Amino acid sequence: MQIKKSILVPAALACLAAGLLLRGAVNMLHNPYCSPSTSRATKTSGVNYIPPGLVSSGTAARPKMVDLRKQQTPIRLQTRSNCFIHATVAAMEAAYKRAGYGDLDFSELFSDTMGEIFFLEYCQMDGRYYTRRMRVPGVMERETPLALDHAMSVESGSPCMLFGIPEERFAPFPAQPGLPSPGIDDPFWNNQYNVGTFNLDPRRMPLSALVAPLYYRISAIQWLPKESATNPEAIEEVLAKGREVIWDFREAGEIEADIWQYTRPADTNISPHRMLLVGYNRTDPRNPYFIAKNSWGPTRTPGADGFTYISYDYLRYGEWASYITEVEPPRPWPGYKFLGRWNFEQGELRGTLDIYHLPDMMAKIFKDNGFADEQGRIIQDRRLGTFYRNGDRQQPFRVNGTVGESGIELYIDFQNPAPRWDICRGWRLSLKTNPAKPIFLEGDGLSPDGRSFYASARRVEIFSQK
Repeated sequence: MQIKKSILVPAALACLAAGLLLRGAVNMLHNPYCSPSTSRATKTSGVNYIPPGLVSSGTAARPKMVDLRKQQTPIRLQTRSNCFIHATVAAMEAAYKRAGYGDLDFSELFSDTMGEIFFLEYCQMDGRYYTRRMRVPGVMERETPLALDHAMSVESGSPCMLFGIPEERFAPFPAQPGLPSPGIDDPFWNNQYNVGTFNLDPRRMPLSALVAPLYYRISAIQWLPKESATNPEAIEEVLAKGREVIWDFREAGEIEADIWQYTRPADTNISPHRMLLVGYNRTDPRNPYFIAKNSWGPTRTPGADGFTYISYDYLRYGEWASYITEVEPPRPWPGYKFLGRWNFEQGELRGTLDIYHLPDMMAKIFKDNGFADEQGRIIQDRRLGTFYRNGDRQQPFRVNGTVGESGIELYIDFQNPAPRWDICRGWRLSLKTNPAKPIFLEGDGLSPDGRSFYASARRVEIFSQK
């Protein structure tokens, strides 16, 4: 489904779709991987779409049973409305295991939370509706969402592709993650400083998650034609090749039985869900079923080893299906260590700096929406965060710049407190971090009139009200 420039999307529905599978107009606004062509195979940022007709049929050449359960990591229990993360991470863990990296437990929290923190408000609203008209939020407004369920995200249908995630031990789910106080509809959260205080709270995103030794990422994923999500033969074919299938569907039918059954058409208002299909069994042709890894915890189904069985008929609730074709070798992700709240207490620039964004996280979204500069070039995403002069929340200035392996360069323009995402002017700071002391930044600055000065900052331990 292609999006039209005139389309308007209800904000509430967009937030729901941000968490899952609706690969139509809603998700395209913030999910760059969900815009397939229906005429020929395409590849965009490692995401492939197979047009109808390229999936072969015929069960004779496939075994009657495929069981990939032994390749799976333990079944998890989701703690937020993030089944789309859990199923994808489960497929990712299995892919790395096949690649020879052993049993790895990746952090669902990191993928879920950072996708929301990295999202920038970028368009005008028409009442409750998002449009495709570019708008840079005012400096006194918030420009990122609260990192909560159903918040807008830079990743949705295809998480763990735009940025790498660490192992669970570096970014575990907190025992008591807490909810924002006051409630999310309170005007208190219209201010970016308050949002930053909540999102950057180390109880939600500990420093260990930002300085982990290695991060893991999906580098290529294959989407099947939409109709294949309801086609047992198409799903079988992928499973028979040793690939788990990430399956998006409408949660409906009989799900209390040992084998889930189709009963009646799903209500389109029913929330979507995502599971990982890890096998099938049609040795009894009268009762074939797929084996699924669900994120609701282990089941008590006899012989299922905690997995979920769904009938072939239940596939009629399917919406989309995909599978991982390639994962990236684990590597460091140096930009993460700059995220957080920093205090500048020496030099000519004194104040508080919140770094909540990394450059290019919105690049594909800007490109898909056709956001162009005065020369007609697609606008670059250079946003880093917000600087509060002298620590005064009433003196915010948006900050743009670049991030390298060991250093960060940022620009603060006191004449233009809310610059567009690509404009780098004003006071320049070039800072580096010491691997042995990740709570310090140190370097030099350059004023607009050419004066150089020493600059340093210290990471602030912030704790929100919840």
